[in-house]
Amino acid sequence: MRLYEALLIFPSNAAPEAIEKNLTAIDGAIQKFEGKVVNKVDSGKKPLGYTVKKFREGVFYLIDFQMPPVHISELKRFFQLLDGLLKFTIIVKPVLSKAAIEKKAKIAAKKAAKKTDETVTSA
Repeated sequence: MRLYEALLIFPSNAAPEAIEKNLTAIDGAIQKFEGKVVNKVDSGKKPLGYTVKKFREGVFYLIDFQMPPVHISELKRFFQLLDGLLKFTIIVKPVLSKAAIEKKAKIAAKKAAKKTDETVTSA
């Protein structure tokens, strides 16, 4: 199973109950296609970069899930047919090795130390 992330955008005027109903249906679809929801984040209402179906704002949700790759096209079709969903995108999340995670942490620590040094010397 691969790890995926779906970004879902609902209309800004949608009732919270309608959004919850759609999210429950999405959870059910992921489970139906042999997947498992790992994490769900409500990112709130944000402006869109351009008008989508006459909306300038949308309610954003991020869902991390695991699913066999053979079922992704079926899930995309489910999203296309879902009422009340403005836009969506699904990406494959990269699986980082332990060494890659440690390397990222070292780089972040160096940047933080450099930023701290710059603020100390400029003060």
